[in-house]
Amino acid sequence: MVCRKYSTLGLSSLNTFLGSRFILFFLFMMICIICTSYEYIINVTVGNTKYATFVGVGMIAQLKEEKSEVETILTDLPLPSVISNVETRLESDLAGNKSDTKPTMESLAAVSVEINNEDQTAIKQMSSEAPIPATKHITENSQDGEIRQSDFQINSNKSIKTLEVMDNFTLEKCNEIPSQLRGKLQIVKEVQSFSSIMKENPSVLPGGEDSPEDCSTRHNVAIIVPYRDRRSQLAVFLRHIHPVLKRQDLHYRIYIVNQADNNTFNRAMLMNVGFTEAMQDFSWDCCIFHDVDLLPEDDRNLYTCPEQPRHMSVAVDKFKYKLPYKTIFGGVAAIRVDQFRKLNGFSNQFWGWGGEDDDMSKRIHYHKLRITRYKPEVARYTMLKHKQEKVNKERARVLRTSHRRYKTDGLNSLKYQVLAKELMPLYTNVSVALHNPGKPNEILKMKRNRYEELKHTQNMKSVHHHHPHHS
Repeated sequence: MVCRKYSTLGLSSLNTFLGSRFILFFLFMMICIICTSYEYIINVTVGNTKYATFVGVGMIAQLKEEKSEVETILTDLPLPSVISNVETRLESDLAGNKSDTKPTMESLAAVSVEINNEDQTAIKQMSSEAPIPATKHITENSQDGEIRQSDFQINSNKSIKTLEVMDNFTLEKCNEIPSQLRGKLQIVKEVQSFSSIMKENPSVLPGGEDSPEDCSTRHNVAIIVPYRDRRSQLAVFLRHIHPVLKRQDLHYRIYIVNQADNNTFNRAMLMNVGFTEAMQDFSWDCCIFHDVDLLPEDDRNLYTCPEQPRHMSVAVDKFKYKLPYKTIFGGVAAIRVDQFRKLNGFSNQFWGWGGEDDDMSKRIHYHKLRITRYKPEVARYTMLKHKQEKVNKERARVLRTSHRRYKTDGLNSLKYQVLAKELMPLYTNVSVALHNPGKPNEILKMKRNRYEELKHTQNMKSVHHHHPHHS
């Protein structure tokens, strides 16, 4: 009897214990499930938030709306025929050589809209922008590095298709740090024909202009190169620099400013001319002033303009990759457009080699700006060998007194004549004749002679006044 009683009590206690264990196990499993679900929800939410932060919530919504709009437009609009018509129009204009206006995305868009809205047989010319001109230097024969007309048209047609696609979609901003940079580059000094260089860079527009295809650029850059009689170096430079600028996600255009007169070479004045002519074509926000004999060795040396003027050619092989002196600003330099105007550009007084970059350095400090530089490990350049220009023997004297002329010597005193402005396949050619009032010593001699003449005239008047003639 007692044994049965204890047996019954033990079973009931065991059942109670097992029941509580089961309940605890059940609760533990529920907690695990809830925590797992919550963690999943948190991860998804954070992931979406990070993506929205990176791309932009407004941009996501905008892209969704534009996607539906584009799908609707593509169903109604025969896009291949539009592109074909644009190509036909521009090909005919190339043959017609109507004007020197550069092709822009706005002009291409205007052509496509015009062709779709009007009867194609009634359209005779573009209404918004002038066509692309054929240039004098493009010939049918490819000898001596010249470019065949057929190659030029093929390159133009590829660029037209690219721009048509770009113009129909809103692109995201390019990354602050371009994703296609390679770092250290191989320097190739072999001289290639211009036609082969053009084929290596099929996206480059006539005039040497290009922009990113898959994102909206953050930088609009004019590359201004003072130039005279260095055709082989120009070929090496263009072949090297175009791919570098392309990988940096820039909207850029290369201006070769050719001094076509018999005056002594004036590098600074040519850069003022390049700036003036470039600003007539587009609202560039950055200018890179670049010698044709310098090749960047690292594409992390970004061709953009920071808040302060930047000296880019810090370490050049000719100088054993060392900075010659602290205030140097020659070779390659980046200056924002607004700052360049504030500085009144370069001085126009330096005829011959040397002095103009030191004068610009002084101007920068005078206007409370400062010169910045990348580290020499990145800002490295190779200099192509060449015959040095005639040395300016007056540069030291002109430099000593340059501070008196900052407000009167520069962009506001620039005088030149444009002999030709042509859209070449890899660059914009600006050939000019510079106004040279004479060498400083010649000017001084002229002033002295003029002074002596005036003095002699005044003396003669004085003599006649005191000794009148008697009739």
